[in-house]
Amino acid sequence: MAPLIKALRRYENLKTVAISTQQHESLLFEALGSVGITTDLELAPPDRKSVQSLVSSIGLGLEIPVSNSDLVVVQGDTISAYAGALSGLLHKKPVVHLEAGLRTANLHQPHPEEGLRRAITHLASLHLAPTAHARKNLENEGVPTNSIVVTGNTSIDSIKEQLEHLKQKSNPPVQNSKDYCVLTVHRRENWGEGLNRIARAVFQLSTEFPHVDFLCPLHPNPVVRKSFDTLPARDNFRILDPLPHNRFVELLARSQLILTDSGGIQEEATVLGVPVVILREETERPEVVDAGWGFIAGTDDNQILKIARSLLQQRLDHVFTGPVESPFGDGHAGVRAAEAINAFSQGEQLPTDMVHVG
Repeated sequence: MAPLIKALRRYENLKTVAISTQQHESLLFEALGSVGITTDLELAPPDRKSVQSLVSSIGLGLEIPVSNSDLVVVQGDTISAYAGALSGLLHKKPVVHLEAGLRTANLHQPHPEEGLRRAITHLASLHLAPTAHARKNLENEGVPTNSIVVTGNTSIDSIKEQLEHLKQKSNPPVQNSKDYCVLTVHRRENWGEGLNRIARAVFQLSTEFPHVDFLCPLHPNPVVRKSFDTLPARDNFRILDPLPHNRFVELLARSQLILTDSGGIQEEATVLGVPVVILREETERPEVVDAGWGFIAGTDDNQILKIARSLLQQRLDHVFTGPVESPFGDGHAGVRAAEAINAFSQGEQLPTDMVHVG
């Protein structure tokens, strides 16, 4: 949301209120600082006992600010985004959906995100699609064409900004003199045996490539970390605490290979120029695969090993090549999205698709 918030705050006729729902307050301060954003309102930390309790407690916290707004902007497929969109509906406020139109063919891949973003689509009045493929998904579901604008993805804005800062630095974010790969996992549908297989596969890679480090910045959720706690110690298999976004981008940019179940990192990899092994059965970002940067392995340890071995060896031998341009935009999606929101808020005709991507 950072590029959009910055762009919206340049409009004198719009008062933009950035709200933090405090789902990950322990990581929030550094994350906001790394992208130069401050929030205007922070809700009380929500009830985390279940997904349902998160939706309820965030929704209650949003009642007053949403009721006092003219429109609500939500991003992606998070619980916060769904709670915000639902609050907009209940208070009869138009909802703008940033990163609209991402889809897989399975309601539970990923879970619960796929269901949440489908629901948000039916609550939104303005759909800011990152790619032409996302636009087509929306149109196939009956969303009016004149309510969709293709803007590119704001994640590309953020990663390009971080890379500009990175050019001015020479020290890596983690002390490491060897080639390395990065693993990140957090998806709810992978919890349990799926994560166990992922952990075993990457640990096996560390035994096959002893001169390569495997760095794993793990989500603080104990369910995620449990799958790694029983693995034997190895010098080149390192569990790290979460990093601020700017330092994390540095880590990814210098890596030989990324293994992840994250959607955002799939997009970022197309700008970083690092191949990514997708640890999910499906991706809502097929542009990554079509562009030759992403390779779907799921959570089958044999498939992970087969794909990762090949890619890593190609990288170490300097024979892997990928396309130059990202299919997700040129780094100006925030400005385009703000232009569309401003036109919508003024009752003006929406701009036509402002960028050809995906």
